[in-house]
Formats: sequence, structure tokens, C-alpha cells
Amino acid sequence: MSNVIPIVFASDKNNIPYMYVTILSVLKNKHSTTNYNIFCLITSDIKSKDKKNFYKLVSKYTGTNINFIDMGTAFNNSYSAFKHITIPAYYRLKMPELFPNYNKIIYLDTDVIVLKDLTEYYNIDIENFYIAGVRTATPIIQRKETKKYYDNLGLYNVSSYINSGVTLWNLRKIREDNLIKDLYDYASKNLKVMDQDVINIVFKNKIKTLSLEYNLMVGQNYDLYQNTPQHAIYVNIYGKENIEKAIKNPVIIHYTCSDKPWNSSSKRLKQYWWQYAKNTPYHFGFRKNIFSISKNAYNIIIKFFGIKISLKLKTPQTLVAVERDRERE
Repeated sequence: MSNVIPIVFASDKNNIPYMYVTILSVLKNKHSTTNYNIFCLITSDIKSKDKKNFYKLVSKYTGTNINFIDMGTAFNNSYSAFKHITIPAYYRLKMPELFPNYNKIIYLDTDVIVLKDLTEYYNIDIENFYIAGVRTATPIIQRKETKKYYDNLGLYNVSSYINSGVTLWNLRKIREDNLIKDLYDYASKNLKVMDQDVINIVFKNKIKTLSLEYNLMVGQNYDLYQNTPQHAIYVNIYGKENIEKAIKNPVIIHYTCSDKPWNSSSKRLKQYWWQYAKNTPYHFGFRKNIFSISKNAYNIIIKFFGIKISLKLKTPQTLVAVERDRERE
């Protein structure tokens, strides 16, 4: 299987349309010689018509296969800390056990867009690591506030704390070092950042950090993109050249936090997502959702100010309520 690149996703019924967009972006940008074996870890309520949409999509691209794996009641009793992150986020922890025939695997969240072929990413050397990913800035910036929490979990250094949504896994090493049980044990501890905390705690000291271009996180970290007083912190974490390279030429864009291109007309880099979303069977639903949000924002303003404003489908950023949830990048 060395000539086939396995990619894993996880979804419940609500995220199926977004998973379709992500997979479409993967397939649109693959080389003709690249072979992908796609696995979708799903909840039991996924409709057959949705599966047919994926089968039809994959049939258009040679060297590509897709499989759906019903996860049943796996992790149903686990803790969900965020409204926009559901139980299937834990499914990735099952990969070392689910895929015994693979030594290495890519995991992608359903809120990402892939802009290039993934062969180079897959071929990154992680022989001596359990996992590879891009550092997320939040735990580093909030070190004083979170120190006690992570110290109690044995994670005394968060400088290599990575985002779990775009990751490259060394399944062979995880199995050889008998870490599967540890993953499950920590998943039951109701950790603040769910699977992301589990991964960073269990794999600590053997995490390979990658450059920002492999997971350009479009969340609340506005200082990453703008020349603000806080920008220097991000430069210190990622490096100025890496930031500039990632923004100019990203491999993977990750729409982190609860505001997404499909529910916020002001989402940064949303044009990349809509480029693919408009060519899906779910396009009308996406547009309807954005229209409803824009109309709702309009009505709230009318009620608050008691004035009449002409409605525009693309609500200006100043009229959109930007949620300030604690960031899971």
C-alpha cells in the first residue's frame, strides 16, 4: 500500500456537506499519478443518498477510492467542549487500531480546503515521531492561564502543542509503543480541548512541528495576518518568512473556530472555500444559510436602531457578530 495515500475524515450527518467540499478540494488538486484511499468515519445516521453523492464524486477521479466506516457508539460518552466540535472529533483516536495495514496516515477535519497535491505532505519523514502537525498559538499565548491545567496533565511544555485538525500520523510507531490504550484513557478524562489535548498529552516529546503552510489556521488569530502589536508573538512562534509564505501560498487552509465560510459572510479567506462549495450538490443549502444569516443581522440592526437600511446579501463585516469563543485553532 506504499503507493496509495490514505486520508481519513470524521463526520456526523450535519457536517457531511462540508466534508464533501473538503474532499472535492483534495481531488481537484491531486496529480494524475497520485492515488488516494479515503476513509470516512461516520455516525450511524448518515443517509444513503449522501453516500451516493460521494461515490459519484470519487468515480470522476482515477486512482481514488472512498470507504465509509460506521463508528456506532464509539466515544458517545465523551465530553464535547464546543458547540462547533462534535463527538466524531474523537474518532481519529481510533485510527491506529482501525487501520492495521497502514503505517502512516493523513487526518483532515471537515472545515479545511486543500489547495495542492498531498504527496509531498505525506512523504514528510516522521519515522521517529508519533505525529506531525502545525503548532497552534493559543496555548503558548495563554501559557500563564493554562499552566496549572497542563502541568496537572503532565504537559509541562506547550511549545510543540499542535492543532489536531490537519495531522500526519505514524500508526506503526503508535502501535509498537502501545499507546492505543493511553489515547482511549485520556479521551475519557473530559479534557478542555477534547481530542486535541489527548493527542498532545499522549504524544508529547515525539511530535514533529511543521511549517504554517500545511495548516493555515483562519480563526480568531487576527494578529497573524495584520501588523498589530501582538503580531510579534506570532512571528516568534512561526517565523516571519513562514507566515508570509503560508498566507501567500498555503497548502491547506483550516477554518478554525465557530465562524465558518458557510455561516459567516465575513470569514477570512472564505473565497477559497466557496470556490469549491459552489460546485457541490449542497451549494443551494450553503447559499440559503448565508442569506438567512445576513437577513437576520439586518433585522437585528433595524430593531436596535429603529432605522431602515437596504439589505445586501453580503453583510459588511461591521454588521456581523463575530463570536469570541475560546479558540481551538
